[in-house]
Amino acid sequence: MGRVYFVAAAFAVLSGCSAGTGDFSSVLGDHVFLREKGVFEVAKRPGSTNHDEWDYWCGAADYARRARGADWDAPVYVYRGYGEGPEGVVGQTVQFTLDEASLSQPPSVMRRDQIGAFEVGHFMTVKDGTGICSRWLDRA
Repeated sequence: MGRVYFVAAAFAVLSGCSAGTGDFSSVLGDHVFLREKGVFEVAKRPGSTNHDEWDYWCGAADYARRARGADWDAPVYVYRGYGEGPEGVVGQTVQFTLDEASLSQPPSVMRRDQIGAFEVGHFMTVKDGTGICSRWLDRA
């Protein structure tokens, strides 16, 4: 009988989940939504007001490393810049990929002054993106 209650409770919790929770949460609480063909979409964490662009890079790098097992030196590419996210997500999202071949433009190293531009093909390594997470972890 206890097993039935556990299953019912688990179902109740899962059925209450909204699109806003995402498929993965970064160490800072940024939400990642999985898309087709290896593309993943990052929504900044709720309540984030400063350095929004860092939330996107942190979420992308953290997902690439912890969920996909990407190497530290693997590039994380911008697949689509700012855009509307899934239903239930407040604010804009950015889409990323680990697959250079899926880009509509050639990859380009992102300069420091371009960190928030999110142009297709811009990339940052998993290590650099994870470094952003580490710098803001105690300030989140």
